[in-house]
Amino acid sequence: MSATRGWRPPAVAIKPETLVSEHGSRTDDYAWLRDDSRRQRAVLAQLRREEQATEAWFAPLRSQMKALHEELRSRVVDQDQSVPLRRGDFEYYWRELPGKDHPLYLRRHWRSDGAEERLLDAQRRAAGSEAYTLGELLPSPDGRYLAVTEDRSGDGVYTLAIKDLRRQRWLAERIDSVDAGVVWAADSRQLLYVHKDPGTLAALEVRIHRLGEAADADRQIYREADSAYYLSVGSAHSERTLIIHAEATRRTKVLLIPADDPLRTPRPVGAEGDRARLYYDDDGRDAWLLSDHQAPNFQLLRTPLAEIGAGRWETAVAHDEAVVIEDFLPLPEALVLVERRNCQLGLRIIDRASGEQRLLFHDDGISALTLGDNPEPDPRQLQVRRDYWQQPGELLALDLADDSMHLLKRDAVAVAVDGSDYRVDRLEVTSGSVRVPVTILRHRDTPTDGSAPLWLYGYGAYGESLDPEFDPDRLSLLDRGVVMAYAHVRGGGERGAQWHDQGRAGNKANSFVDFVAVADHLAAAGYAAPERMVAVGGSAGGLLVAAALNLRPERFRAALLQVPFVDVLSTMLDPQLPLTTLEYEEWGDPRSADDYQAISAWSPYDNLRPANYPAVLATAGLYDGQVSYWEPAKYVARLRRLSNSGQPVMLKVDFGAGHQGVSGRYSALGEVAISYSFALKQLGVW
Repeated sequence: MSATRGWRPPAVAIKPETLVSEHGSRTDDYAWLRDDSRRQRAVLAQLRREEQATEAWFAPLRSQMKALHEELRSRVVDQDQSVPLRRGDFEYYWRELPGKDHPLYLRRHWRSDGAEERLLDAQRRAAGSEAYTLGELLPSPDGRYLAVTEDRSGDGVYTLAIKDLRRQRWLAERIDSVDAGVVWAADSRQLLYVHKDPGTLAALEVRIHRLGEAADADRQIYREADSAYYLSVGSAHSERTLIIHAEATRRTKVLLIPADDPLRTPRPVGAEGDRARLYYDDDGRDAWLLSDHQAPNFQLLRTPLAEIGAGRWETAVAHDEAVVIEDFLPLPEALVLVERRNCQLGLRIIDRASGEQRLLFHDDGISALTLGDNPEPDPRQLQVRRDYWQQPGELLALDLADDSMHLLKRDAVAVAVDGSDYRVDRLEVTSGSVRVPVTILRHRDTPTDGSAPLWLYGYGAYGESLDPEFDPDRLSLLDRGVVMAYAHVRGGGERGAQWHDQGRAGNKANSFVDFVAVADHLAAAGYAAPERMVAVGGSAGGLLVAAALNLRPERFRAALLQVPFVDVLSTMLDPQLPLTTLEYEEWGDPRSADDYQAISAWSPYDNLRPANYPAVLATAGLYDGQVSYWEPAKYVARLRRLSNSGQPVMLKVDFGAGHQGVSGRYSALGEVAISYSFALKQLGVW
């Protein structure tokens, strides 16, 4: 079903190139589309032809798309403000203003009725950038300085700038090629940051910057030799300890530095050598370590802060095969744990004196209770979030004396949303020997008689879970009778480490089998018409969907692949590409014969074949630093040549953005309108 009668895709030149590696060779007809410089005229011309052809396909839908865009826009609250968050003598907050994509960041003295002070006008800072992202906005401990990291190209590489809030001026120094996060030392004159290689995006070096000095004078504090790790920096809640966290797929290192002596050699803590995942915090009295060493779902360990060097950790919360500890917050009187039970998130509160435990948990499949941001937690009251699939989420104040909660703020939507208008079902679908959870959203009037169109979304990688989160944009599909389903396939984290392990590296194919099994079940159970399904995934989720199409190309009416990671074998064979060496534990290392063969068996680009593929819209960001634009470009060219169905195969290129697409609360709606319009047309709703 083409939106344009007689629509024709652009021709793509075939230039065979033999790709040789230690364990095999392949022919790639479209390798020429790779241009690391993003400047080759022939490549840019081809991408523009793709973009023009995609625009031509959508042209007959222009009036419907305009109306849809206005509908999406009507749900955006023009003016909004966050709940103030206290740090030191000030409380910090943001304010959205009418017509502005990006907010103002402000503060005021919390002990008095002090005047409002402007910290950062993100709208002004974003001028000229489609992809502007604010990574960090962190005041110094004394409140005088503000550290800001910003990405203007969308490639994930940030620039660090520092503002003197007393004088309301920016300092002269700028530090390029940094990661998003920074942390201040106790003296408010030095700060740690992670240097990021602008080519490979490797984050392997922590440096310290002293205010007033040039960036080339910055000292290296720590260098990680293993490129499988990615470094980040932070601070314990006590603010006495600076933390370097080195994370690989299933192992981490934690190194500590006294906040008042930031030049001291970082000290490793915990079971560094046993391939464990570790997360550290201290509360000024005790040090805490969340560890999965011999505890796949994590255990919480404790030692007095004064004795941390002795390495004698005692078990504060033991491992439980049925419960995954996701996060924790140590308070003077209580421990607060975020736990996942039966795929759902809730809180457990443990009284530190008596050991008494209380669960704040709703086993309903449609909501999640988690910790909010508590940089200076009140020992009696905490900010927590309750999120839902079918209605706006809430920021709540939890009173630890009686576990009562009162509303601080409900996420703002400009139109009234009645959660009772929508149904949320949680199913389990048999896939091989496992039961795969599925969350299904639909309008209460949408039938389950096998006639409804279906939007099926999946991700299934890195141990990430698809948890309840309200998205007002979804209403444009739900209110038109589209069923929206979320497949919690293996490779995600819904059932802890084992669920991730069953869908990564040598077990990755399980993710694709699960996704197809979910689609089959939803059709058999009447949730969807078998011929009215669109499969949707982004990044690693795009890999999931593209691989599922190779398994069952006739299963879906259409597929939406958002910045999809589809040329897996070529990318993983090139350690100079961004993030490749970090990904070996997730996808496999094709430098080994076994992993090469395993990836070859499912890599979406390499396994395209002549078949009746569905309609496909793939998106790409020219400056994407996570999934290079040429992956979807090559995939579209090859799929178009091999598909026998006659369905459109299109590429939508964003020439000014990266992996996350266009930023800004208004501007980003254009991309949503395109995706939804493609789905609504293909599903026969339009």
